[in-house]
Amino acid sequence: MPINPPNGEPRFHSAFPDENPPIDQTVGAGFHYPFRMAFTPRGMYSITPFTTGQDEAAPTGKNGVRVGKFTHPAAAPNNDLLVVWTPGPANDLDRPTPKPRYDAGLYLIRGGNVVTDPSQLVLIKNDPNFNEAWPRAVVPYRAIHGVDAPAKIPWLPNDGTVHPDLPRGTPHGIVGTSSFYKRESFPGFVPSWADSFNGLDAFNTSENGQSSNWEYQGADAGKYSNGDIFAVRILAMEPNTHRSYGPHNGRQFVSHANERLRILGEIPLRKFRDDGSAVLDPDGNPDTSFMARIPADTPFTFQTLDKDGLVLNMAQTWHQVRPGEVRNDCGGCHAHSQKPLPIESTFAGRADYKPVDLTAYVTLLTKDRAGATIAKTNLAGAVNVEFLRDIRPILQRSCLPCHAQANADNASLVFDDLKMYDTDNYLRVPGDYARLADDDAAR
Repeated sequence: MPINPPNGEPRFHSAFPDENPPIDQTVGAGFHYPFRMAFTPRGMYSITPFTTGQDEAAPTGKNGVRVGKFTHPAAAPNNDLLVVWTPGPANDLDRPTPKPRYDAGLYLIRGGNVVTDPSQLVLIKNDPNFNEAWPRAVVPYRAIHGVDAPAKIPWLPNDGTVHPDLPRGTPHGIVGTSSFYKRESFPGFVPSWADSFNGLDAFNTSENGQSSNWEYQGADAGKYSNGDIFAVRILAMEPNTHRSYGPHNGRQFVSHANERLRILGEIPLRKFRDDGSAVLDPDGNPDTSFMARIPADTPFTFQTLDKDGLVLNMAQTWHQVRPGEVRNDCGGCHAHSQKPLPIESTFAGRADYKPVDLTAYVTLLTKDRAGATIAKTNLAGAVNVEFLRDIRPILQRSCLPCHAQANADNASLVFDDLKMYDTDNYLRVPGDYARLADDDAAR
């Protein structure tokens, strides 16, 4: 893929796979079957289209011989590409066979050009007694890159010059973005031929690529409009507790992020003038920019909330800021195929904007007496949500009138069954938690 996108174009194609260009590959018994993926980098193409990188046996070529697979690409002089290639299926599974076994060797692709057959590879070394791997060109740096050494990137100074709210030696950083309206998120991807769910994922399955949005980098909890966006929640991500030994070994309650999620704060996003009119961003949308000061070197992620504090979407990957760092230039919310909106052009980018200080206090959404959603300021310290203390009382209060064992219409979903169950995930949990959060088999 090119280092830079074509002039004036965003770096990536669409969030929807069928709007991305096909990338050539060969599968199965020699069939060309291009694949598409969301957010394909512009200009990306396949160097080895006669094979595949998928988790299946390499395709068959001439005389029914499998054409092998590649790994470990590395730069070499003259724009040549060093690679590892092994013939055969290059797969440990019986699809249809793992034999002949791997015999990887070191090869070179002249000029990094597209190759259409293994015979075009230049052999460097392939001893049948070994699997050679990780090729590197033993030459001066200049022979590959044209300069004597890589550019030296200066250290983040943390000297108080980056932002007024980050004094010298601070243990904090600032995170933010320019817009939550400029987004490319959707509630999953179901192929059009199988879309009987009105654009939503089939619940509780990953079969045929469905429900992938909760496994990858961003996920919508359902269908919503930009008008539903009210606030952002910032979550610290910490390790789970794990009792490896003793009579109560193993984890019990876990989040489905497989980490302990703690609320650093919830920040309303919309801004209004004194006359009640909405402040707009340069795209003409309500300004939903923000910045917040948070602990540095702490993994965190985001959730977008509606006015009732319910999650609309969630980022699925870790983020962090270093001490004294400002990260506010993503240009939107997962909007990879759009030109970014500079934060300097938004309300949060103004010189007089004061970042929300989540190191000094915690803001949480609540309702005022009129029923309007407001942010309440609480004492400093991340907020924990705990099943027995916070969730079970809600189930007991609001769900048991229908979902009790004594109710014949409970739909086999009961919340007064507090016996302990061994689950598919090697946990031992009470029945109400098991039914809600650890019942992949839908027992």
